[in-house]
Amino acid sequence: MKYSNLLLLILVCFGLSACSNSTSYQEQQIHTGQNILKTFGDEDLERMQEFVDRFNDNRSDYVMAIPPIIDGGYAIYDLKSDGDMVTVRTDRTRDMYSGKESTFSCRAMEVRKDGSKQIVVLDKCEGLEEEATEVELFTFDRELSR
Repeated sequence: MKYSNLLLLILVCFGLSACSNSTSYQEQQIHTGQNILKTFGDEDLERMQEFVDRFNDNRSDYVMAIPPIIDGGYAIYDLKSDGDMVTVRTDRTRDMYSGKESTFSCRAMEVRKDGSKQIVVLDKCEGLEEEATEVELFTFDRELSR
């Protein structure tokens, strides 16, 4: 009898704790794709668009992008958004010609369509090494991803 009451109490406590998940945690977990973009196909483009949409809705998110290369070494982009500003950390240490890291932050972001290409464009940036009004970060090209 004592064991059945104890078991019942444990089950009730477990049930209550499972039902009381915080909504903020659930909101953070709604994205549909992976956080690492590496093929730059349709699924990666969809995830990047989701990142941009969440930023423009003042919601936080994170993606890492490793665009395909033509010549040289890979560049790795870490994009972290707090909903107000997106911080971009670029690691080019795998490329023997540019081989450095940089970080900058921007207050505006969009995915701009240009024919078969979709270009991630950042604006209102701080911490850039060069003077620029906007930054074209990387491109999704449907013709190349087929």
